[in-house]
Amino acid sequence: WYVSLMMQRRKDIFADQYALAQKGMDRAQKKEAKEKEKKKQFHLMLLALLFNLGILAVVKYTNFGLANINSLFQAMGSSTQLSFVNIIVPMGISFYTFQSMGYLIDVYRGTCKAEQNVFKFALFVSFFPQLVQGPISRYSDLAKTLYEPHKAELRTISFGLQRVLWGFFKKLVIAERAAMPVNLIFGDHQTFTGLYVPIGVFFFAIQLYCDFSGCMDVVIGVSHMLGIELPENFNCPFFSKTVKEYWRRWHITLGGWLRDYLMYPILKSEPLIKLGDWSKAKFGKKNGKKVPTYVALFILWFAVGYWHGGLWNYVIGSGILHFIYIVLGMIFEPLFKKIRPKIGADKLYFRIFQSVRTFILMLTGFVFFRSATVMDAVDMYAAIFRRGAAFNW
Repeated sequence: WYVSLMMQRRKDIFADQYALAQKGMDRAQKKEAKEKEKKKQFHLMLLALLFNLGILAVVKYTNFGLANINSLFQAMGSSTQLSFVNIIVPMGISFYTFQSMGYLIDVYRGTCKAEQNVFKFALFVSFFPQLVQGPISRYSDLAKTLYEPHKAELRTISFGLQRVLWGFFKKLVIAERAAMPVNLIFGDHQTFTGLYVPIGVFFFAIQLYCDFSGCMDVVIGVSHMLGIELPENFNCPFFSKTVKEYWRRWHITLGGWLRDYLMYPILKSEPLIKLGDWSKAKFGKKNGKKVPTYVALFILWFAVGYWHGGLWNYVIGSGILHFIYIVLGMIFEPLFKKIRPKIGADKLYFRIFQSVRTFILMLTGFVFFRSATVMDAVDMYAAIFRRGAAFNW
């Protein structure tokens, strides 16, 4: 809050001084003055962002780093092993860290003005329904309804309560029932082999969706009863026709946040621009311009997987696999364009095929996401073709 206020005051002071001085300045001087002030504000914002990310990294991902260092020592034949640290992770730290960082970046960009009242800012960051599981709100959207007075209306309370009850039904009835076969199959994939494995993964998809989207229904419903509108976080993701579309429908606010505040700035960064120039000269304009996009996508999807938890199975299942799917889709898109008219891409059966295909691709990632380790996930795949006590294909 204090840093955003400092940036806003600097902007206002600079605007006043610039307005007075610009008559005696030529174009080059005006540009230089603006660039100097922008640079100062950028360094101020960067310092605050690194502080926020540093807290998140230390609290949530220290043991992930220590585990990788220990694995490296072991691979080198050393017996040295670093001890893990016991840190109590604050509830919802990822969500309110991202939300406050988004606010700071928006103030820097001029998308919104800094909030003068520290208590209003605290309300925005720690609005209790969304504190633990999101959605990740933008200040420019949430402030519109968060700070204005609200009247208690029967219709608003009734609709919000219905949403809350629907969320509890999804969470406590569907998700909890789906969890029983999931825990059984994932807990003993030496016994439950063959067809049991895809059945277990299918039920995990149902469990995860109803668990998470059910919580979102409760959050949005409680907020609606208070007269506060929050963004939707799910939009029938399992009906998506492509992996890209799936992530536009699943955890919508996280995807939007990472796209606007991570991927686009990386694409516009000087190193990526230089990489684009080099790759165009090396591979030709058509192919070369795709290289920076692939690099930015890799960073984006690594961040998505890493954000879900400090384990490699999350990084692979929620990140790297989706990066591979999307990049392969981009590479083969010219071929798909030629094939689609021949197979009737506008027909219902093809749209159903696309949705089923995308759902199966998501299930491959869920195997890693639900397994305790990467090796457990690999063993789950192997269990599909292994004979055991349970029935097989």
